[in-house]
Amino acid sequence: MLYKPKTKLNDRGFASIVIALVLIVVLGLITVGFAQLARREQKSALNKQLSNQAYYAAETGINDALQDIKSGTITSDGANGTVKADDTNCMTPATGRIAKPNQSVNSTNGVSYSCVLVTLQTPDIAYSNVPPQSQRYISFSTDRQPTSLTVKWGSADSHYSYPGSCSQACFKSLTNWGNAPAVLAVSLTPMPANPTNASLAANTFTAYLYPSNTSSGVSYSTSASAQGPIGGGGCSGNSGYTCSVRISGVPAAANGKYLIRIVDYYDASNISVSGSDATGSVKFNGQPQIDVTGKAHEVLKRLRVRVPLNPSYDLPYDTIEAQNACKRFSVDPTKPATFDSLGSVCNVSN
Repeated sequence: MLYKPKTKLNDRGFASIVIALVLIVVLGLITVGFAQLARREQKSALNKQLSNQAYYAAETGINDALQDIKSGTITSDGANGTVKADDTNCMTPATGRIAKPNQSVNSTNGVSYSCVLVTLQTPDIAYSNVPPQSQRYISFSTDRQPTSLTVKWGSADSHYSYPGSCSQACFKSLTNWGNAPAVLAVSLTPMPANPTNASLAANTFTAYLYPSNTSSGVSYSTSASAQGPIGGGGCSGNSGYTCSVRISGVPAAANGKYLIRIVDYYDASNISVSGSDATGSVKFNGQPQIDVTGKAHEVLKRLRVRVPLNPSYDLPYDTIEAQNACKRFSVDPTKPATFDSLGSVCNVSN
């Protein structure tokens, strides 16, 4: 019978090897995780940088397009006053001529802008998120002489508590106004042929538009007794332009130019002004819409903005808007008048 010696196996250290292997696997997984996290953070930072570059490229395109509008390089020879540039890369079709090819902002880093769409004639004048106790004003002309203008507005803060009809007693203090949309003071001036302080004042009509659940329009008049009527907005709903007042009887302006000034009270607002005549809606010149796509490598950023032209453009007066500062309204360069943010005279030069 074959003798088989008895040998006792020594398994000391086996548990240590298993633990070491487990630790190696865990450390490897942790290393891979940190590497992926680092790559993700790096990619996120790069995407943010490229997104900012694309945004600024689009802003550059907007500024370039605005300068081309003012210089006459971009003109309204396309259908509906819309012109386009770099038609091959446009995300939105447009009818018109090619106004400007693709523009490189930084060729080394692949930053450029393209798809420049400019709408010179817009269906309305629009402002978003106008702060309370501030104003917006702009000069404009239209493709046809309007007989009425409609001002629409709604709360930018989703306030929609609509009071009833109003007289002057309805105007409360700011702290007691509550959750109603804004009251708007709207002044409309058909520009005279040779503007002076006296002729501008004589041609200006001012009305107060109240966020009422009842509706009432106002009529343009230069009579002193007809100034300051209160128009009810006929407001409803809680989003968009919920209130609307029609200004009827708008006269023709000597040169087809109008100046409108809107002061917002109580609540931040989204505001639009549209117009019509006997045949339908009119189109506005004065606040073109510019649509530009900026590109940084493969990252795209599209901006579409309304850009008011300088109110002095093609008009014999100048206005400069600055928040919390006096506004300059110079009819006669030799006698400039300065107005504060609510239109009160704060300095007049003789």
